[in-house]
Amino acid sequence: MSNYPNWNGSPYDRGSTDAWYERPYSPHKYPQGTYKCEPVTLTDPDEIAAYKAGYEETHSDPMMRKDWGDSARAAEAWWRHGGGI
Repeated sequence: MSNYPNWNGSPYDRGSTDAWYERPYSPHKYPQGTYKCEPVTLTDPDEIAAYKAGYEETHSDPMMRKDWGDSARAAEAWWRHGGGI
């Protein structure tokens, strides 16, 4: 783990979380904590470096991914085969 601040909503935290959920690379932060305010797009090179470090460290380890489990696969198959409300 890098020496970047990793408080909830920090650039490092958001990069790591985006990679965990396999979301696209999109440098941002939540200055007051995740989802407690609007996200802020990063422009500061140091903050972008922190986001990138969090993203790359998590993304580089194939075991560091959200396991959506069998329920997600079952739901996908259900929808693919005409499931609906």
